[in-house]
Amino acid sequence: MTSACIPPGSKKAYEFYIEMMLVWSCDECPAHIPASSDIRIGEKDAPFGNWASRQAEDAMRLGWYVPPLTEDGSLVVRCLCPNCAKEINSKEKNRTDSSSEHPPAGTPDAESASRASVAPTAGCR
Repeated sequence: MTSACIPPGSKKAYEFYIEMMLVWSCDECPAHIPASSDIRIGEKDAPFGNWASRQAEDAMRLGWYVPPLTEDGSLVVRCLCPNCAKEINSKEKNRTDSSSEHPPAGTPDAESASRASVAPTAGCR
């Protein structure tokens, strides 16, 4: 998995994504990995079960990005290849790094700068 500022989803999110889409397809570029051809003879529960779990583990290991499930367990249909995930993470990191430069306390922009520095990617390093 990538060391992401945009937190990736759990294995369950990856399984849900591949069960619905049957292909890892990047939303930002033409990269894709067809997955349905990997259904093994005898896996009658495909695309669910062992097949989805194997696909999820492979995608996570390769660095594909699928966002976390929503609070109610719904899938956010978004997928990024490892290269696009790294590029977006880099842009997000640069954005949060530049927003952490605060003007001196007591200046008119200090309050607005502190609000702008609160990013939805808390915990990024």
